[in-house]
Amino acid sequence: ICSILSDSGQQTTQRLGRVRWWLSKSIVARFVGVLMELLQGCECHWKRFDQLFQLLLGFASCGQKEAVYLIRCGLVLRLVDIYAGEAGGVPRRYLVEHCSSEYASKKKPKSARRTKMGDKYNKPNFNFLVSLLDVLIRSVVVTPNDDEVSDSDSDSDASTDDKLDNSKKSGFDPTSPYFPGDGFSAPMTLTRDARESISQSLTKFEMPRRDARSVSSKAFFLKLFDEIPPTQQRVTSNPQHLVSFNHHSQITSPSHSETLSSIVSQIISHLCFESLETSKTVCSAACTIVKERKAEEFKVALDSLVALLEINDTHVEIRTTDVLDALAAGIASNLKYEKESVLLLSRIKMFLFNRSKGKYGLPAEVHVCRCMRRNIKKVILDEWFCRPNTCAEIRQSILELVKSIIPIDSGKDQNSSNAST
Repeated sequence: ICSILSDSGQQTTQRLGRVRWWLSKSIVARFVGVLMELLQGCECHWKRFDQLFQLLLGFASCGQKEAVYLIRCGLVLRLVDIYAGEAGGVPRRYLVEHCSSEYASKKKPKSARRTKMGDKYNKPNFNFLVSLLDVLIRSVVVTPNDDEVSDSDSDSDASTDDKLDNSKKSGFDPTSPYFPGDGFSAPMTLTRDARESISQSLTKFEMPRRDARSVSSKAFFLKLFDEIPPTQQRVTSNPQHLVSFNHHSQITSPSHSETLSSIVSQIISHLCFESLETSKTVCSAACTIVKERKAEEFKVALDSLVALLEINDTHVEIRTTDVLDALAAGIASNLKYEKESVLLLSRIKMFLFNRSKGKYGLPAEVHVCRCMRRNIKKVILDEWFCRPNTCAEIRQSILELVKSIIPIDSGKDQNSSNAST
């Protein structure tokens, strides 16, 4: 959905249909079309298909127009289908395909099994695929639960809406979690190109509802959290810089690179902004991973949970409570494992140490502090610290966590906290 704001404050909304790249005479469109057709059945080439995602990432990183074009080509649904497989739940009829291409003519019947990617000793490299999804998702606004919008893939007539929220026309509020785009309000997690597009051209793009559902499912989040960040390996998702290719397709420009875990956290933060349902789905998926996996295997899930605490929107208190419940469940199930428990406790302690002082911190920071204080005795001390089989290292981490909770406010608040402890 493309929304355009005129100088008079009148908003025009138009649905842009899927792109049929095989009908275009543009050289760029044909090049992208070749890459899109190569994605059909690329699973059988899983040992080298990361180079294909790297090429598409380079094109998407050129700007927001390029990223929106790829979304209109149906790339988000195609990537989720490749990445999550049958668990992703993407219906075959929603995938944009060129029926007369040689790749489509070779596709297997619906009853055929999917190609199994990876073996006992090797796993497919999805780093560039995840980075590509990050650029695509954060190039548009993801509007949750928009049931009044049609799922049609065709263009629609423009409609106008003169009833623009006065708060969106007002000046910039420095405490607002939104990026002010001269009339539009959008989350700060948008890419820089997307923010500039909203600010300069007064044009805002929203992700298609089918695409939004596919990247907000629990199966997709479980697949993301199942990733184990490789040591010393970095991937690029910054849309301002193109990828520098090399023979092995594993290392990109070191000066503009991010870890895989941080890229997943960016995706999660963007999808969960102003979406309580998506936030609850993320908490449920991350809690499952934290409770069942080892410390080195749930790092991505843990980082994503902490990233949820940094979102500042209208669902701060409910989301924060859900995140703390997920972390508490993870700690309770891992109390007999030193490494896992210490890691979980240290992440909470780090978040509390880095927060603003007093009552003037971010809403999530204040709410986390209050929740932790309320549960010092009942949960932290009675259930965790006084547990008979809790080892000394875990108890030391619990004491450090308690210390990080108490010395925040001065005066009566601090004295009452010390007394209750």
